[in-house]
Amino acid sequence: MRGSIIRKSSAKTIARGNANNALPRYSTGENRQLRNASRAKPSCSAKISSRSPISLRLTAIRDILGKEREGGSSVKGSFLIYFALLCIVLGATFYSSSTPYEKQDIRGNIGHVIDAKKASHYLGGISFVYGKKEISIRALGVPGFIEFFIRKATHFLTFALTAFLMYHVLRGWTMPQTALPWSGFLTLAAAVLDEWHQSFTPNRTPMLSDVVLDGTGICLMLVMIGLALAFRTKRKRRPVG
Repeated sequence: MRGSIIRKSSAKTIARGNANNALPRYSTGENRQLRNASRAKPSCSAKISSRSPISLRLTAIRDILGKEREGGSSVKGSFLIYFALLCIVLGATFYSSSTPYEKQDIRGNIGHVIDAKKASHYLGGISFVYGKKEISIRALGVPGFIEFFIRKATHFLTFALTAFLMYHVLRGWTMPQTALPWSGFLTLAAAVLDEWHQSFTPNRTPMLSDVVLDGTGICLMLVMIGLALAFRTKRKRRPVG
């Protein structure tokens, strides 16, 4: 009995010795490195995970404000572009109304390009009154008749473009519902001032018919902008899927 107990105790002692031999042994320097590693500062991920909810919210707000600044800079850039274009168009309109008709006369150039016989054949039947004047080939000749349409088309398109630019300039300050009517009003006022300014230019006659024509171009542009806004709003409200 005693022999078996002695054998068991000796076997346990041998097993413990083998286990101790199996464990890695470190030198004094290695032990010091292990202690330093255990005392090392936590990593960035540990810092982020240990941050308080308030700091996380502040970070989110900071990111949102940064995005708003980026969006604001793009809006400011587009506003400056539209404002510069509006100034150019209004300046060109003012210069045009300050120029006497003799310097704007393009009938000679039209006469060199257009065949008068063919134009008379196709356009000879057109006749109407504009500003208490007869507009026809018989009254103005072929070059004068074509020049009339070029000049009036320029009126129409210029103030339609002015309304477009005016809307986008005002859009930088106010909502579309406010910018749309105000852009029409201000552009129409510019058209009235343009005709009034022509009264001080030699051989230029201010005409109410031109103001009506300018207003037609303005209204058409505002209708197009309004339809585009309505389409965009309807598209945003459309359910996804």
